Amino acid sequence: MKEVLNDQKREALRKLNQESNHMTKECIKTALLSLMSSERFDTITVTSIINRAGVSRGGFYRNYKSKENVLQEICDELFHYIWEFLSKHDFYENPKEWYVDLFQSIAEHSDAYQLLVGARAPKTVVLHFDEERLLKKLQKNEGIFDKYRALAIIKAVSEILLVWFKSGMKETPEEMAEMMLKIFNINS
Repeated sequence: MKEVLNDQKREALRKLNQESNHMTKECIKTALLSLMSSERFDTITVTSIINRAGVSRGGFYRNYKSKENVLQEICDELFHYIWEFLSKHDFYENPKEWYVDLFQSIAEHSDAYQLLVGARAPKTVVLHFDEERLLKKLQKNEGIFDKYRALAIIKAVSEILLVWFKSGMKETPEEMAEMMLKIFNINS
């Protein structure tokens, strides 16, 4: 009976530690985003993040190696939302819808991207795409031509998204999708 109670206590502590780590990470991410609303990313320090988050230095380093790791996690979460949109359509069956969803997902998260771009966060992180995942999605087959075509699309789309975003997203996602089809000479 005593062993069962000890196991239950250990499990309760484990869950409590998990929740505590989750809360610490959320506080750290929120603090970084808050600081980025008024400071450039390169001027923000780990000390300023932990002071804003109200966590210990040990709590920070238990969860992250650096402020860049925090930023990467934030951007990975944004990519996850984009991926949900992109997974709805097969690129080659309906490229227009795929592009519309891509630009729509960026538009829906424009506040977050504005914050990242405004704080001059590294471009390679802001529009970070999981290239391996996208390559699989955009390659028709395993041939070298398809691999390079998919890679060109990923790189070009990343740059085009950034320019579209920085210029105020004047074109609708549908207009951007039409342009992408023309740029890459794809018939929808």
